[in-house]
This record gives sequence, C-alpha cells and structure tokens, in this order.
Amino acid sequence: MKRGAFRAVCQSTNNKPHNRHYLTVVETIMPWIADEIYEDEFMVDNPEEMPSLFFMLRTDNKVGVLTDHGFLDIIYDTYETNNRDCSFRLIRKDKKRARRANWWQPGGKRFT
Repeated sequence: MKRGAFRAVCQSTNNKPHNRHYLTVVETIMPWIADEIYEDEFMVDNPEEMPSLFFMLRTDNKVGVLTDHGFLDIIYDTYETNNRDCSFRLIRKDKKRARRANWWQPGGKRFT
C-alpha cells in the first residue's frame, strides 16, 4: 500500500481576513508514492531555535526526504545528516557526487 502526506488548512468562508467562520480543508502535499514514511531528526542543541524533525520516504531500497518545506523524489540509495547545519547529503550509487539539501530548501517539489 502506498502512502502520501496531507495537511489541514483553515480557510475563511469569505474574503474577510478576521472572519471567525472558517472551513478546515485537507490538502495533499505529497502524492501517494511512498511505501513507508518514518521519522528521523537532527540532533540539535536547542530544538526551539533549529528544526529537528523530518521524514524519510522509502520505496523498495530507495529513499527520499520530506520536510515542512517540500520533498525530494525517492531515488537515493542512502543519506547522511549534518546536525549543525540541518542539512542532508543524499547519495546515489550511479552518480559521482551526492546531492546536498537542507531542511528549509530540500530542492525538490515545494508546497505553499
């Protein structure tokens, strides 16, 4: 069974910004492409100042990354994290260089 990711967004029932009447709408932020989604985190000194939680996506033996700012396709063989910079090093065996991405700009598909 494939898995995706969703988020709940509160939308006003009219165009007035301070209207107390709103609807909660569920939006798809990642399509149903992953076999497994699991948590991982950066080991940061102060989680209030730096993000620590992110999600790893897995399909067969390939991985991808999902953060609050977007996701990367599930095409990498392995990954390493840099706790100080909250960044990823995504490694593919068929490429010489690894892809570098960070928590704020994963460099893949973005959502608003």
